Amino acid sequence: KRKKLAEAEAKLADANKKLAEVHARVQALNDKCAELQAQLSEATDEKNGLIDKADRTAKRLNLAERLVNGLKDEGVRWGAGVESLKDEKLRLIGDILVSASFIAYIGPFNMVYRRDLLQGQWLPDVVARQIS
Repeated sequence: KRKKLAEAEAKLADANKKLAEVHARVQALNDKCAELQAQLSEATDEKNGLIDKADRTAKRLNLAERLVNGLKDEGVRWGAGVESLKDEKLRLIGDILVSASFIAYIGPFNMVYRRDLLQGQWLPDVVARQIS
């Protein structure tokens, strides 16, 4: 009986030793799993942060492109406006000369005489003298 008891206790001690080794392995695997889970969570958070940052950057890029295109169109419009103002500046002296002459000299006459004087004599004279 004692021999069987000693054998049983030896088997029990051996089984307990194996069980402890298995529990240690399981604990190591659980620790490794928790570490990998934490790394996964950290990587997922980083990925989501980068996706958000990429979305914000794409929106800023879109706004910047729209602004640049708008400014480019404004540049064209301002360029056309400058050319128009240059043309008007060239004609300003002649326009003032004709307007002042009209007001000062032919205002009191009738329409037929005004038209004849303006288109028949004054405008050709202004053109002949190369006043724009």
